[in-house]
Amino acid sequence: MTSVTPSRRPKWGLIASLFAATLMVISASLSSAHALPLYAISQSRSGLVVQDSLTTGDTSRWFFGGSTVGVAPYQYYEDSQGLHLGVQAPPPSGTIVPWVGLYAVSQPTAQVFHAVLTLPSSTIPSQYFNTGLYVQTGGTNVNYVTCAGQVSSTGVYWAVGMATGDQNSATVFTTLWLSAFGPDQPLKRDCAIVTNGNNLLTVYLDGTQVYTSSSLALGYQSPFRVFLEVQSSYSGGMLFSTYTDYYATQSDSITITGVPTSSIGRIVDPSGTVLVSAPVDSTGTVTLNIGKFHMPLLANIEVLTLGVQTAITSSPVSIWGGNSYSLSLLGLL
Repeated sequence: MTSVTPSRRPKWGLIASLFAATLMVISASLSSAHALPLYAISQSRSGLVVQDSLTTGDTSRWFFGGSTVGVAPYQYYEDSQGLHLGVQAPPPSGTIVPWVGLYAVSQPTAQVFHAVLTLPSSTIPSQYFNTGLYVQTGGTNVNYVTCAGQVSSTGVYWAVGMATGDQNSATVFTTLWLSAFGPDQPLKRDCAIVTNGNNLLTVYLDGTQVYTSSSLALGYQSPFRVFLEVQSSYSGGMLFSTYTDYYATQSDSITITGVPTSSIGRIVDPSGTVLVSAPVDSTGTVTLNIGKFHMPLLANIEVLTLGVQTAITSSPVSIWGGNSYSLSLLGLL
């Protein structure tokens, strides 16, 4: 009798073959909407670093300071409308028009920073008042990037800029993006700054990317300092800016690991609209950029393999930039 040597083919090889054959059958007969998930999606890491509505009355997360302290009137407080920062500049002295500023600063270890900024009015009687979200190096020099708005007697504009300086102040300013100018510009803007402190900077206003570069030479030391700040040269009264909805996250993207080849991952809102999608890479990872969306993004995470839905969250989940997810096999059809 001829002996038969048992097959030593790895079990995963058999599973993979069966899995591929199953998917080919499914894709030939079912749409992805009718397929049964083969994988569970579980969150392995949260990307949220800090979240502060700025409406609770608790300002313990922030340190307050600025050039106005001991020089000119200022006020800060938090209520249901947001964090209010107000300053009034001293009167001009001859040809010198003094500026004063007030800030709230925090230092999270993050790469995405978001806040909603509001200017006080579409015009002011004279001089200037501005408000901004600033991300500054954690080092000693005053080097920063900013999303800011300014109002004067003729209207409002919004800008993205960067500055470099010494230990005392910024000395070189560069405008990276500038809005139109006038009294019809919005007073309230949703601003998100994404930076790794080295080469990357992306800025979104109201969910629209207004600037991006991956070739900068920022040289920022982490963790960065994050400022909510007002500055004013108007001496006729105290002007306020209001801030709400501050958060910081580890990244502007989420990752899904353990994804089969020939797959794509995507984020789908509750109405069924695909918000973002991307293919799996050679390591079995899908990376989905959600930087333009307000976070947390409430949506389903889904994986399609050979056009067939093989994984989906059981219900919409809260998605923060920097979240990591992984797939685990449920079984075979």
